Amino acid sequence: DRELRPEGLAVHSGGRVYMAELGDFKSRGSVVSMAADGSDVRTIVSRDDGFLPDDLVFDKEGGFYFTDFKGGSSLPSGGVYYIAPGGGKPVMVVPNLRIANGIGLSPDGKTLWVTELAGGQLHRISLADATTIAPFGSSVVYNFVGGGSDSVRVDADGNVYVAMYGQGRIMVFNPLGFPVGQYLLPGRGDGH
Repeated sequence: DRELRPEGLAVHSGGRVYMAELGDFKSRGSVVSMAADGSDVRTIVSRDDGFLPDDLVFDKEGGFYFTDFKGGSSLPSGGVYYIAPGGGKPVMVVPNLRIANGIGLSPDGKTLWVTELAGGQLHRISLADATTIAPFGSSVVYNFVGGGSDSVRVDADGNVYVAMYGQGRIMVFNPLGFPVGQYLLPGRGDGH
């Protein structure tokens, strides 16, 4: 579908593929799901809801978090939202982000990781439950310099991988948010 602008993909434990899409890059993005072969497309978050979904991640219960790619460096109007396993309206979990971008969840489901493209920050958010930040549970664990932070993935050991937009590298953080390494992609010096 040429109308869709895919950004993030996640596969539900039931096998359906979920896609976050930015739509018009202003206020008309969506989250859709489909069968593994691309058929049976269903709208989960409508374009009429006013979000710009950029990335998403499932929790163990089958609900999912998505980032709202809104705002700018001086306009923190993006955030993170949660959709319960049975569906329903998005519930705000983390407000006031500057172009919320990548999102990841620790293996135990208790720590949410979020990047801000315009803010250049990596957030580590401890959860009391799916939609509640634990007391003293939100912190910025890293401030990026240069091109912004992009996608986030978390491995089985809880290490966090952040793709750096336009830099040809991936930074690696331990489960506490300390940088422990990086991968430099071949050809990055030539703009690849």
